Amino acid sequence: MRPSAKVLAVGEGGEVAHVLAVHRWPVVTGTCGFAGPTPTTGDDPAVVAERVTGRPWPRTDEDELFAVTGDTVWVRRGARVMRWDGRTERHDGTANQVLASLLLDWSSR
Repeated sequence: MRPSAKVLAVGEGGEVAHVLAVHRWPVVTGTCGFAGPTPTTGDDPAVVAERVTGRPWPRTDEDELFAVTGDTVWVRRGARVMRWDGRTERHDGTANQVLASLLLDWSSR
């Protein structure tokens, strides 16, 4: 595959399909499922956020990973999905809203 290829790989997984934005390789980019090439929903958000952004996620115990890109982590907190870039925590919407935004962003790169 060429480094400039724009391919999205989609697999089954829970409420939301596992999506890997292959065209961003070798940066681990995609939604976090139960298994796969990206971190999983069971991984510690603080550890993954520190690896991705350089700063740990200011988390609560119920938070679970939702998606990662080269410099940002999304974490699900109940029905809300929060965005963490290492500086600011921001509410980005519901899982469906965030997934739609991420897919649009990844497919346009």
